[in-house]
Amino acid sequence: MSKYDLVGNMLSFEEGTLPEKEVLKLFQKMVNTGIVWKLQGFYGRTAQNLLDRGLIKYPTKKTFDYYGNPIPVRKKTKKVVRKVL
Repeated sequence: MSKYDLVGNMLSFEEGTLPEKEVLKLFQKMVNTGIVWKLQGFYGRTAQNLLDRGLIKYPTKKTFDYYGNPIPVRKKTKKVVRKVL
C-alpha cells in the first residue's frame, strides 16, 4: 500500500481541484491523525462542520487539539443523525 499524499491533497483542496469524495477522505485522515487540530483554524472549523453533518467520523484513537484539549473518540460519542441541507 502506498503512503497517503496528505500535503498534495491539501494543496489540491486549497486550489479547489480535489473531488468531493477525496475531500472527505482527506479530512477523515486528518481527523484520525489529529493533525487537523494543529493546522490553521479553517481546517479545524471545516473538519468540525463535516463531523457535525455526519460526513466524516470522530477518530477511534485519542487525539488532542492545539491547546491540549481531548477530541471525542468514536466509541464514546452518541450517533446523531442530522438532516443535511
